[in-house]
Amino acid sequence: MLHLPPYCLVWMALLAARSADGPAKPAPEAPRPAESTAQEGPFADDAVVATALDTPLTWKELEPVLLLKRVLSRDGRDALQHLAKSRLLEVAAKEQSVVVPDSVVDARIAEIEQQMLAEGRKDGLAGEMKKARMTPVEFRRYLRLGLQHEILTRRALGKPDGESVTTEQQELYLDHLMQERAFEMFSPPWRDGVAAKAAGVVVTPREYLLHLRRSLPAEALHEDVYPTLLLKRAKARMPDLAPEKYTKAVQAELQRVRDTVAADPTKKGISYDKLRAAQGYLADRLEQDPDLQCRALARLWVERNYDDPTLKRVYADEREHFDAQHGAAIEVRWIFLRAADISREGGLLTFKEAETRLAELQPKVKSLEDFERLVKAASEDGPTRENGGRLGFVTVGNPRHPEAVRQVVQKELAVRPVLVASSAGSMAGPVRLPNGMALLWLGARRGAPSWEQMALYVQAELRQRFLDETLPRDKMIEVFE
Repeated sequence: MLHLPPYCLVWMALLAARSADGPAKPAPEAPRPAESTAQEGPFADDAVVATALDTPLTWKELEPVLLLKRVLSRDGRDALQHLAKSRLLEVAAKEQSVVVPDSVVDARIAEIEQQMLAEGRKDGLAGEMKKARMTPVEFRRYLRLGLQHEILTRRALGKPDGESVTTEQQELYLDHLMQERAFEMFSPPWRDGVAAKAAGVVVTPREYLLHLRRSLPAEALHEDVYPTLLLKRAKARMPDLAPEKYTKAVQAELQRVRDTVAADPTKKGISYDKLRAAQGYLADRLEQDPDLQCRALARLWVERNYDDPTLKRVYADEREHFDAQHGAAIEVRWIFLRAADISREGGLLTFKEAETRLAELQPKVKSLEDFERLVKAASEDGPTRENGGRLGFVTVGNPRHPEAVRQVVQKELAVRPVLVASSAGSMAGPVRLPNGMALLWLGARRGAPSWEQMALYVQAELRQRFLDETLPRDKMIEVFE
């Protein structure tokens, strides 16, 4: 493989395409005047980062989400560190009078082009630059910086001119340079106007955020773009909404989430704010989460448009649907075995073998406690194995549960809608699922809810319908690449 400097974006793109260890980290941004929007091009504040249907989204509109979710994340911190590293290299090269002539850069570019063509990369260097969102001028700057990095590393190691240095040696040199110059990174709100600094180098928040825009992995960008576009379109559907009412609704939604997490025993007393902080969110900006704001708007929309008589009409018109989703239910547990039509490597059972094995377990179950012991010993479903195989209350129409399990529930409710006091439960199956077989324990029954409870279910579904109608997930969202 042709060796390219480690701080060349194209080198990073090539490495990501070939490495079995996953994608490489983005290269650092070469310095450019932070105030020059002309040079920011497709990353300028008013440049469109994505569109959905007829709604555009600019980088400026996306920035609150990047501040909330990305600046403290691993991607964000890596981007800031990479940017600072490039600045440090430039300072060190200037101090040591390391100059790379244009002829040397031209020769390396020709070498790269030749190697790419030999490897069958028909688009050549131009194609790689397009993938990396860079111009030929920028590429030359990055490449020159990488060549300076080689020279600086060679000098630090006391090697003669022209002797090669490894990528690891260059990284170690740069790590030492950062330590020697007391590199520091800072978190928002950046009151001093400094995102990172080292001796001779200052990275401003503006410079960092511009670099972050072009450094974010595609999957992270898509993840942030959808709820932000959804929020923009949802706001457009409620143009008369008073700002103070909107703020109050968002605060109430955040409090609901906090209360839900606080009441969840699986969170072990860890607050919602701390959970989000552990995920890299800025804890003092949680109200700016577009997902949270969308839920608040959906709640306001339903409150505006559906009073109790209207909710009852919706329920009456779609009673079969709502009853199937939220009506009578049975608490179900299972022992699950993975299976396939043909046994494969790794000990995967056939459906017939899995069915036989589960059938052999049935006589061993005399009580719920027996079933729970067998769940821990035999079940291959990790999420439910540790809680006794519990799937929860299963209705006949909730798609969260496998259809085969819902069919068993439907038949059982038709025969025994109420669990008699003398019985703690019963077994059913084995039943076949797309990816395995399951032995079921059918426990407590839950009758149809009161209208007060059903009204809450209807409201929840109407809120989701509002969001789905505002920006359907199956509609193409064009994201800047």
